[in-house]
Amino acid sequence: MEQSVTIENIKRRLESMKENQPNLYKIWKMTIHKQELKLIKTLLDCNKMLDKVSDLNKELSVLDIQTLIILGTTNINHRNI
Repeated sequence: MEQSVTIENIKRRLESMKENQPNLYKIWKMTIHKQELKLIKTLLDCNKMLDKVSDLNKELSVLDIQTLIILGTTNINHRNI
């Protein structure tokens, strides 16, 4: 069974309960939507990383990766000040 077929099946089943259980429907619809947006953002972030590291000649160590994350977070925080 293909995963996307299962997701679409669940969404159809959720839509079918819209009239009978509107509160449950709204909560689950919103939850699924937020998680889908989070997944899309994660995939886009991964794609950016793949673009940036495609020219690297050596493997990044865990320390290198941690440092880059800290620097990226610090850079984002300074832009918001």
